[in-house]
Amino acid sequence: RVMAGLVQVVQEPISTADPSERDRQLNDSLMQLMTDENLLPTDEEERLRVRALGKLNEIVRDFVRRTLDKKGLTDLPADDTAYRLRTFGSYRLDVHLPGADMDTVVIVIKHIDRKDMFEDLYPHFESRADVKDLVKVEEARVPVIKFTMDDFEFDLAMARLPIVSIPDDFDITDDRHLRGVDTQSVTSLNGVRVTDTIMTLVPTMATLKFAIRCLKLWAKRRGVYKNVLGFLGGISIEIMAARIGQMYPKALPCKLLSAFFLVYSTWQWPMPVGLVDIKTNSCDLNLMVWMSCPQFEMSDKRHEMPIITPVYPSQNATANVSRSTLKIMTEEFVRGKELCKKIEMGQAEWSELFEPLDVLNKYVHYLQVSIKAPDKAQYGMWKGFTEAN
Repeated sequence: RVMAGLVQVVQEPISTADPSERDRQLNDSLMQLMTDENLLPTDEEERLRVRALGKLNEIVRDFVRRTLDKKGLTDLPADDTAYRLRTFGSYRLDVHLPGADMDTVVIVIKHIDRKDMFEDLYPHFESRADVKDLVKVEEARVPVIKFTMDDFEFDLAMARLPIVSIPDDFDITDDRHLRGVDTQSVTSLNGVRVTDTIMTLVPTMATLKFAIRCLKLWAKRRGVYKNVLGFLGGISIEIMAARIGQMYPKALPCKLLSAFFLVYSTWQWPMPVGLVDIKTNSCDLNLMVWMSCPQFEMSDKRHEMPIITPVYPSQNATANVSRSTLKIMTEEFVRGKELCKKIEMGQAEWSELFEPLDVLNKYVHYLQVSIKAPDKAQYGMWKGFTEAN
């Protein structure tokens, strides 16, 4: 079942015009700024990321082998029929900034569970000299193991499927694979499902990814990037930008950037932003969907800035936004719109869009919160728990 009309889906592009010569000039200057700001990972960094992911895959494979052996399932192979290691988020979309962490999830068969991950895989990480900053977050909406390996930060979650073998044609975006899956696994799977779905819904990800990188730099510089603090997160920026990509499929990154600020500076919040109509149910799973569950409908209606994930069960990626943080973000959208207009007229430079916010001169009153813990390990656990929730 589909809840049509709640999300204003882009039915037809607003413009399919080819870029003008002025667009190309503006885009060249934006690309130069991206180079100057080191927004594009180097080939060497990408090679090292692939190598680190390969190492993690070997570690997970060995973990799966040990676990199956301990449970007397020595006849089951520890290959891609027993587990799949998948990335999601900014790295999977190829919109990550240099040095960004990598979100990963290991999808396993029913013989392996989350307890095995924390009782076997976590101690194995502890024993490795190449793993640092190790933190386990068991009591969270999405239980994860956080660590640094080969100078890259990883978040590793687990999703458990109620099957004995993962088929060769396993399509993670198929809603049927959510049947019989626990809530935490659904959330972990949806990280991958959202990322993969965005890539299929936007015709020009190859162009849009440059605009998304610029938007992440803008949000960080202007103090409006941090989901847990009520601002934008990576996935919310990606969904918002994807909608712009649907509206202007032939636009260059510079035009997509201008359109982003133009659209969202005048957006009538709390009208939700989304890429597809919301499914209220799928495959008779009856999972909790944003604005379709009576027990949560009133709280969902209070959401100030809904940005809705494009897979079942749809959720609001910006549920932490408050009236005050929305006001701050709207001010920044308007500032971005005005600056982009000046840049197009030759009256400003791209660098002005990304000027860091002068916090000390903007506000009069400040609140400082100090967090203390008995040791670094317990502080890390608290920090991980806070970020995971």
